[in-house]
Order: sequence, then structure tokens, then C-alpha cells
Amino acid sequence: MTSGKQKTVKLPMRKANLIALDTEAGKLVIVRPTENGHDYIEVLNISNNNHSLPCQIISPENGSIQNVIIVDNGEFVIVFSNGSVGFCDEKHYNSMKIIQNPGSEIVASYVHDTSTSTICLITGTTLNIFDLHSNNVLSSIIVASKCATSPIVSDGYKIAIGLAGDIILVEEMKTKVNLKLSPRCECEENAPRSLLFMDSKILVCGDSYGTVTFWNLDDFTLIQSLPCLLSSILSMVTTADGLLYVCGEDP
Repeated sequence: MTSGKQKTVKLPMRKANLIALDTEAGKLVIVRPTENGHDYIEVLNISNNNHSLPCQIISPENGSIQNVIIVDNGEFVIVFSNGSVGFCDEKHYNSMKIIQNPGSEIVASYVHDTSTSTICLITGTTLNIFDLHSNNVLSSIIVASKCATSPIVSDGYKIAIGLAGDIILVEEMKTKVNLKLSPRCECEENAPRSLLFMDSKILVCGDSYGTVTFWNLDDFTLIQSLPCLLSSILSMVTTADGLLYVCGEDP
């Protein structure tokens, strides 16, 4: 991880539902499904320049895993679809602590503020701010009349949540505004697939039509809409020099 050279990690031919990268600890966290419905986790040590060494297999036997959130110091949070949250670190992989949260199925999650160790959890129609130290929900707000869908993103102050046809922007746990996505036709809703804060003033949305839209967070207006040669946007990432990379499905 320190050489700056591109590195290819060869993985066994098995399905991976999620991948999370801990650059500081040099670990790759992979979520894989099983036939019995319980996802398990592989942790690979990728700090060695020549080999990707299997580090640990974690089998929580707690249903499907919605997300893995890297915290720090080799620690990560496992968010289960059934509403529970598990805590892992490299010293206690085999004695993972699982906390059951009140509410329904967790459909989306994201880091809220690393300085306060809080994460965002969407359960049904409710946004929850969960404290990793006390293992409690600090605050909640109903953000929709129908079940929210992924994605969700936070910059530590503002939170953007994707709904069918809308982006809900939340500040200080109050709904600030709904940003409307343009549908292709009245019978077909346009859904956010990926959300990203480029900075404190610009929100980027990749949608189910393969379009990337840029929104001004000062006056909540649409800055630009860029159609991509994709049928749906899956994820987006920015680089230090301000470039935006988009990944999606082929038409």
C-alpha cells in the first residue's frame, strides 16, 4: 500500500456481495453469501507487496449483511439487514459483539462522523444516527412516507437519502429539501443509485437512467445533467485532483 504502484488482488472464483478496503490497516474485507442464507466475511491482508494473505474468516450466522463500514485501527462495523449491528477488530474476530437495533430491516447505512464515531442507518422510513461507543441510537427522524431505498451519503453534517424519484436532504436531523429527479415518462420513476458530496456545496447523483446530475446545495438547483453510456449508475468516486469516476451497468 505504500509503494504507490497498481496492485492486482486475485480472489477465488466465488461471489462477492460487498468489498470494503481498509487502507490504513492494509486489509480487504469481502462479504460472501452462502446457500443457507447467512453471509460470511473474508479478511485479506494486502499490506504485503507480493501476496494477498487470507487473514481471517468471520461467520456471524446472522443472515444477510447490508454493509461493512471501516472505522479505524483495523476495526469495522457489520450492518445486518435484520436490523442488528456487529463490531469487529483484528484481536476479537471470533467474539464479535452484535447489537440488535429497534426498528425494521436496515436498507442503507453510511459513516456519519468519524470524529464522533457515528453512523447513519435507514430502517424502513426512518433515519437513525447510531453511536458506536454507547451502542445506542442518538436521534431519529422519519424521512419518507414509504420505505427508503439505497443509497445514503453523509459529510458529517448534511445527509442525502435516495428515494424513488427523489433525493431527501437532511441537516441537523431536519428535512431540508426534496430534490426531484426527472422521470423518463410518467409511468416510470427515476431512482437514485449512487450519491456523493463533491464538496460542501455540490451533491452528485447517479440514477437508474444512467445519468449523473450535479446539484447546488446553496440554492438546491440543478447545475448540470450528464447522460452516460450506461443503463444505470452503480457507484461514483472522486480523486484528490477533482476528477469524478463513474461505474455503471452496460445498456
